[in-house]
Amino acid sequence: AVQLTKQYVSADTPVFIGDSSLATCAAIAAQVAEAGPVQLCLSPGLLTKPDGYSFAPGHPSTTIAGGVLTYLRERSL
Repeated sequence: AVQLTKQYVSADTPVFIGDSSLATCAAIAAQVAEAGPVQLCLSPGLLTKPDGYSFAPGHPSTTIAGGVLTYLRERSL
């Protein structure tokens, strides 16, 4: 996948759909971080940067777990 990303970058591809594996998405995100192209990662675990070129659906499980624990703690459950 990383080799294919290099081909996309050199071919001036504006957008591509990345992998569903978190590790591969993170490796691709590092490659497109500076100047693109835009990557849509299919793994919800990718932590994206504001104003970055990588996007992912949903929220990472650590963020969700933190929200659930805060909710339970505030209600003394």
